[in-house]
Amino acid sequence: MVFVCSEDVDETDPFHVAEKAVGAIIDIAKQVKASNIVLHSFAHLSNSLSSPDVAKKAIAEMHGILNSMGYHVVKTPFGWRDTFELRVKSHPVSKVSRRVLPE
Repeated sequence: MVFVCSEDVDETDPFHVAEKAVGAIIDIAKQVKASNIVLHSFAHLSNSLSSPDVAKKAIAEMHGILNSMGYHVVKTPFGWRDTFELRVKSHPVSKVSRRVLPE
């Protein structure tokens, strides 16, 4: 599962940020040998959020790119924040964070 948050700096070029984020996601997916990816918007990662429209566009772009590369990708509905349980593989990179910024 990938927790995604779009920040105000992403508003300058959300599609470029999405492409860079996909690179980071693929890097980790390859390390843990994952072919299934869940994109979940999670605004609690930042206190400098972009507009919801920009976040939705960036996540949709990430979804499209990953799908076109052969990954099975699921997008949770934007804004969901109910309780959930998460279990991850015991792999050193199974719980990492990356911050992707526009150039």
